[in-house]
Order: sequence, then structure tokens, then C-alpha cells
Amino acid sequence: MIALLIPVMRADKIAALIENIDQTTDAPHQIYWACTKSSECYDALSELGEFVYTDAGDTWGRRINRLFDLTKEPYVFLGADDVLFHEGWDEHALKAMDSIQGVVAVNDLCNPNGTLALVSRKYINTQGCVDTPGAVIYPGYSHNFSETELFETARKRGKFAYCATSIVEHVHPDAQKAEDDEVYQLGRVHLEEDRALFNSRRHLWT
Repeated sequence: MIALLIPVMRADKIAALIENIDQTTDAPHQIYWACTKSSECYDALSELGEFVYTDAGDTWGRRINRLFDLTKEPYVFLGADDVLFHEGWDEHALKAMDSIQGVVAVNDLCNPNGTLALVSRKYINTQGCVDTPGAVIYPGYSHNFSETELFETARKRGKFAYCATSIVEHVHPDAQKAEDDEVYQLGRVHLEEDRALFNSRRHLWT
């Protein structure tokens, strides 16, 4: 029922994340990973027999889009390698999804607006990105504002819900829960460019 789409850049987090998902997710699910070919992440995922899409290096958003295209499940969860799923997250998110069949942002215990979400495949196939048919995330963002556009667009269409009881914790430096490593630093390199792009596009849905 749920495809968990997880671009990964930290090999040391993979095994624990798989175990965490298996222990907390009751709904039928499958994890789909994306990473750089010939990397430690690829080696770890291959050893574990996981499905992995490889590329030469790409953004979180474009990897999410590619994984979406490779999957068939009616719902996809937009994940990352620095999260911790809490018991019942799927039940609560799916219940919230019933009334909207769009985008359900979960409680990440970090950003009050949410950063992670359960998304309906039907929503993406029929509406999705305002000017890029079939895309979950507008592919122009380097990293920042990727989910912000997704959320704002769905909210404008009446297809957005925030589910406080569905907890997928973002183990992030902003919440003093992780080191500010090179992956986070890389994500901030194009912050201002991403902000400018988001602001230039906002008229498309407001």
C-alpha cells in the first residue's frame, strides 16, 4: 500500500532505518532507495538485498520523482535517511489521507509546518506539480523549498492536511538531534537560489 521513497547519503544509517521501519509500520509497504552508483550506500543496500535506484549524483527532489515513476503503490512516503518512524505513524497518516486524497504532512518534531509527507499517487497523476505533469517535486530546486511548494500547492487545491499524530521524527541539527555534517552543509549551499526560485514560482498557485 505504501512505497517509502528514500534518497540516501549516509550508509551508516541504512540498517537501523530498515529495522525501524519494519518495527513501526503495520501497513503493507516497500522501501525504495536512491543513491549514487559505486558508493558506500549502494554497497550497503546491495548487501541487504534492497531495491535501489542509482545515478551519478542528483538532488533529493529529482530522486523522489524518479522513484515515484518506478513504483506502483497507491501512496508514497517522501522520506530521508535522517528520520525515525514512531509507532502508528502510518495508521494516522492514512486516516488523514481518507478525506483529502492528496498530501498529508506528518509531525517531524522539528518543523511546525512539516517536511515529510504521505502523498496520494492519484493526486500526483491528476494534479501534481503545477507546471510539470507527473512530478511530485518541482525538479528545479537544489534542495530547499522542495516540499514547501508541494505543500502550498496542495493546500491551495484543498488537498492538504497536517497530521500531528503521525510522527516521523526528523533527527536534524535544527532540533539539536544531529551533527551538522557535510550532507546538511551541502543542502544549504544553494539556499538563496532555491528561495529565489520558490518566490518566482509562487504566483503559479497563489
